[in-house]
Amino acid sequence: MVLRIFAGGSPLKRRTKATPSKSVFPKSTDAALISYACLVSATVGTRHPEHQICYCKKPFPERLSSSPGLTSSVTPPSPSSKSDTPVNHTHAHTHTITRTTALNNVPESDRMHALFYFRDQSYAAGRGTDFAAESSAAAARLGALKAEILQRQLHEKDYTTPLEAATLIKADLEALLNKEFPTSAAPPTALDSERAVHEALADGRTRSFIGADAAMQQLTLHTDCAFTSTADHPLPLLVTGDAGTGKTSLLANFASQFAATHEAQPVVAHFVGSSAASLEVPRTLLRIIEEIAELYGIQSEVPSGAAEIVTAFPRWLADAGQRSGLLLLIDGIDQFTDHASQELAWLPPQMPPCVQLVVSCRISSECAAVARARDWKEVHVEPLTSEDVAKLAVSVLGQYRKRLTDAQLQLLTHTRCCTVPLYLNTILNELRVFGEFEKVTRVLESCLRADTVSALLALILARVERDLGETDDPLIAGRTLCLICASRRGLTEDEIAGALGLSRALFAPPLHALLQAGLLLPPRAGDGLLCLARDAETREAVRARYLGDGIEQYREALARYFHRAPMPEHACEEVAYQYFAGHRITELAGLITDPAVFSVLASSQHRFDLLKYWKEAAVHERLDRMLLEAITKCPEKFTVTSCRKLLDGCRFLQDVAAYDAAERVCEMALGGVLNLGSSSELRLLSAECDDCLGNLFKLQGKFTEALHSFERAVATREVLLGPCSFVLAESLNNVANVYRKMGKYTEAEPRYLRACTLREMAHGKGHISVADSYDSIGSLYQDQCKNALAEQFFSDALATRQSLLGTRHPDVAMTLTHMASLYVDLSKYDTAETLLNRALEIYNTLFGACHPDVARTRNLLGGVCMERGQYAAAEEHYHAALAVRERILGPGHPDVALTLNDLAVLRSRQGDGAAAEQLYRRALDARKHTFGSRHPDTAQSQNNLAALLAEKGALAEADALLAGSLATFVSLFGPDHINVAQTLNLLASVRQRQGAPACAVLPLYRRSLAALSRCVGLAHPDVALTLNDAALLHAQHGRWTEAERLYRRALAVTCEVFRDEANPDVARQRANLCAFYAAWLEAEDGASELAQQIRSKMCAV
Repeated sequence: MVLRIFAGGSPLKRRTKATPSKSVFPKSTDAALISYACLVSATVGTRHPEHQICYCKKPFPERLSSSPGLTSSVTPPSPSSKSDTPVNHTHAHTHTITRTTALNNVPESDRMHALFYFRDQSYAAGRGTDFAAESSAAAARLGALKAEILQRQLHEKDYTTPLEAATLIKADLEALLNKEFPTSAAPPTALDSERAVHEALADGRTRSFIGADAAMQQLTLHTDCAFTSTADHPLPLLVTGDAGTGKTSLLANFASQFAATHEAQPVVAHFVGSSAASLEVPRTLLRIIEEIAELYGIQSEVPSGAAEIVTAFPRWLADAGQRSGLLLLIDGIDQFTDHASQELAWLPPQMPPCVQLVVSCRISSECAAVARARDWKEVHVEPLTSEDVAKLAVSVLGQYRKRLTDAQLQLLTHTRCCTVPLYLNTILNELRVFGEFEKVTRVLESCLRADTVSALLALILARVERDLGETDDPLIAGRTLCLICASRRGLTEDEIAGALGLSRALFAPPLHALLQAGLLLPPRAGDGLLCLARDAETREAVRARYLGDGIEQYREALARYFHRAPMPEHACEEVAYQYFAGHRITELAGLITDPAVFSVLASSQHRFDLLKYWKEAAVHERLDRMLLEAITKCPEKFTVTSCRKLLDGCRFLQDVAAYDAAERVCEMALGGVLNLGSSSELRLLSAECDDCLGNLFKLQGKFTEALHSFERAVATREVLLGPCSFVLAESLNNVANVYRKMGKYTEAEPRYLRACTLREMAHGKGHISVADSYDSIGSLYQDQCKNALAEQFFSDALATRQSLLGTRHPDVAMTLTHMASLYVDLSKYDTAETLLNRALEIYNTLFGACHPDVARTRNLLGGVCMERGQYAAAEEHYHAALAVRERILGPGHPDVALTLNDLAVLRSRQGDGAAAEQLYRRALDARKHTFGSRHPDTAQSQNNLAALLAEKGALAEADALLAGSLATFVSLFGPDHINVAQTLNLLASVRQRQGAPACAVLPLYRRSLAALSRCVGLAHPDVALTLNDAALLHAQHGRWTEAERLYRRALAVTCEVFRDEANPDVARQRANLCAFYAAWLEAEDGASELAQQIRSKMCAV
């Protein structure tokens, strides 16, 4: 933004430095103008760093006079070309510094942001010598300058009084702001804001790009091949080079050129380090997934958890490849903050067809070595040549109509450090803002003595301090940089001034100096945050110059400034980060359990940070209880926005298994929505709350409550949207899934079928959502052992997905694994193995061998081989799956524990009880490490180990483990939960084997049956199992009549559940009853009347 105010006709006289200058305007007017100008500099000028003007060490707005001041020798521009001002060259014609500063600081690309105001000459009449021209020649020069401005058709307006000038300027600035940032536009989403940061960085790097021709050619040739029909799986490209050699500029310019020449292929460019979110792998992958979803209008649910994002990322790439393809560029993969990311396990080693990946990193980094081991094609960025150095200097300075002399150019071209673009651009920026032309050579020589970018920045910091020391406090600039270094992702101008205890007017000069020195990037569009330019190098220079005593005092200053009520979103984010970074765990726990702060941090934008903070603080505090207590004390003032925030909070608490708190928060959100009114919008929001609550109940095994919530959501949507709405399909699926979990298959079936019909009506049978329904129905029929129907629906799902997605899509592979599990149930192991091998080949081709889907498929293959007695092959598959899962997901992930559990089963079948026990204990340790002792998954591992220990006779330890599991399940879910019932059943069996009397064991079975009847109903397979075990206990104690009653109840329940006499479970239950009658008959006198009755009953069975 350039703001020029011309005192027309009667220019200001030149004064010496010692003489204070009187203002052309009253002080109040000056303050208003400065305020408006600063506002524009913080907003209009934020589009790109290079759009900022060459300030020449002057605050703006500038009041320019016809004072000769310092003159610079310049070549008069030809009418047909731009004017280039040599920094230090001699010609016959001269112009004043006023003319040079006024016109040469207006880049042609930014003409609309140059505002000129001419004062009417009559204003000077009678106002003394301060308003008189120094000479007729000076007046003539100012007249000529005005004429040139008019000739170039720049923005110009006339004013008569200072108040009129202030009014005009205010109106023009507001018009510019409204044009650049229209208030009618929808507020940017988190994705919009993040994308803007990357686009701004990329655009800035394309303004002056010289050199790297060979690298650009290699990128172009290789990428063109990736989108041809002959390309199967494009080989990723690795761009390497030393720090500062221009890798980022190369990728930015390549992305721009590719987008211009390949309109059909979308481009997503991600620059690590351009924002705080860009420094984390999960957030980077999430941004790419969201970009793909928006580019192609994909409606699939976007994952939220870190592990889920890494797992889903290759699938989304495959989706992009199946459409029109994607060019994905990730710059600076060695800058991610997580050291484990250097192993590149988060990147599939093989790209899907029509997806070209280009990454960059330093040549000696760990991730470069990993990429080379994967045989990625490497493109090396060479340093600039002398010719490139000269071209870049001319190009950069030429944008501001400046140029160096030949001798000055030779100084640059003969300095080795200048072959590094970052170093050269830093020097050129320093020359660009330097205004004393006679001293340019001396300044250039001083800069060239620095042998690194950090050393060069140290010189610039010293120069900024000297400049500020003439009129302002030079320490403010350093403290400003330290505060930004300590911040989460940057600070606004007002926040820095507030933390420093300065007024905006006092803070303006240091801020201006840091911006014009290129040490700070201009405020970002949208949030106005100021961030460090050349982040890594600037941080190093700041650390060396200012942070000898550490950064803690600045963390404390920021925490103290932001921790005030009410806390806006950025304050919540900043204080939480400062407490976390400063290891202030008690304060962190108190902060993130404050309902207002929690509702901000639980949003999708800050979710990953909150997960990190929660995990750190949960070691020392029961955060869920603290949050619940705080929420209970809060006054309930609900709005639609606050209710949506509560839903975000509920989902977060659900993810960290804080079920009690999650349930309470969700109920608050639902109650708040209901209290707000009964409009259609609010009722649909209440359905969303019901869905959230239903999912929470389902996770806890509270199936009855889950059904009530899901069915309310169905009823609400059916009334508002109609019975044929496609939206109902997902709600019906939710209800059907719960009924399936409860074993109520006859209730689940019509809902699955109705959801499928709605999808067919909305989209036709050949739609991907219809294939999803086919897959769900197939799984339902598999549970019911209706194998022919299951096979038919799986086949239909497979055919639809293959026709829509091709034969090599991950969703096709997923259907193949479902079909394989059906054939395992049918003992058709050859067919199952064939299907699993097809799925494995698809996953290997798309994602490479190191991917969670590959691990899952190999785990299934291990199970097939184990059932066939091929223990060596099974072991190979299990170990391969375990290696992948441990590498990608970490040793404590639930999937790792699952594979360890399967390996333990294999070892047990091989008769190696010791090895099986060791594996079960590893699985238990993994879950304890991840979830802690008080978690359902940990309790389930304890049950598995207890079952093995019971088999080997270690009954006391098994009893202790089961008692611990029971306490965990009851405390988490209450007494009426299926896990509680199953644990009671196991515990009864163990105590029975320990010789406990029947009076001590039977109550456990009764408690199990009571829990089952309340959580899943009496018609459930687990009810039959528990009745069967209780009947066995009675039979062992000679209570034949009671045992018979329970065995017959077990058979009746099994028949009611499956309603198919050919069902294996029904047949097994009949066999149990027959075996019981045989034992009873053996205990009786064969000739007795009772024996005859027993024989009759056995024959009837």
